Amino acid sequence: MIEFLINFFNFSNFRKKINEEVISEIAPSSSEDSQEKESVPEKISPVHHENCVYKPHGDPFKVLVVDDNPADIGLFKEALEIVAKELNLPHGIVIASAFSGKDLFLQLNQDRKISSVPDIIFLDINMPGLSGLDCLKVLKKSPRISILPVVMLSTSEDPEDIKRSWVLGCQSYTSKPVDFEGFLVYVRNQMTYWQSSVLLPTRKCR
Repeated sequence: MIEFLINFFNFSNFRKKINEEVISEIAPSSSEDSQEKESVPEKISPVHHENCVYKPHGDPFKVLVVDDNPADIGLFKEALEIVAKELNLPHGIVIASAFSGKDLFLQLNQDRKISSVPDIIFLDINMPGLSGLDCLKVLKKSPRISILPVVMLSTSEDPEDIKRSWVLGCQSYTSKPVDFEGFLVYVRNQMTYWQSSVLLPTRKCR
């Protein structure tokens, strides 16, 4: 009996040691944890409900596509025209485009009327000057437009681009199609989702 208790005690200490080693490998040290926190941007203060201004009933659904490739924007627009007819929305869909980060912010700051604000932004990552990640960071820190949904639309499958986009506050990270048929399927799926299943901050629930 004594020998059994000794063996049991030794086995319990062995399991405890193993558990401690496993936990130490999984859980980061306090210094690592602080470094990780420092790399994450400050939390964006949400726009208070009383400051939200809704678009008038009857305004068309506005899509803003930001991409330095005119051909990709052209394919998106062409696909959206077809999808808009398919969905038969009562007030239609309009599309605006920006070919750079600078162009994006010029458009957003040029006309501050609520009717000019996009309902959703599709944002490419690999752009000269301000990259899509740079733009996303600024968008999500702006009190006026931080609540707007931003969908990253990129050919990049780099895990760092994906992780950074989510950390900065994108609403979705999606893979950019390579041809018109791909764009048509993509736009159809996106518009069906954002029009049918999502309550947007620019629209009253009705």
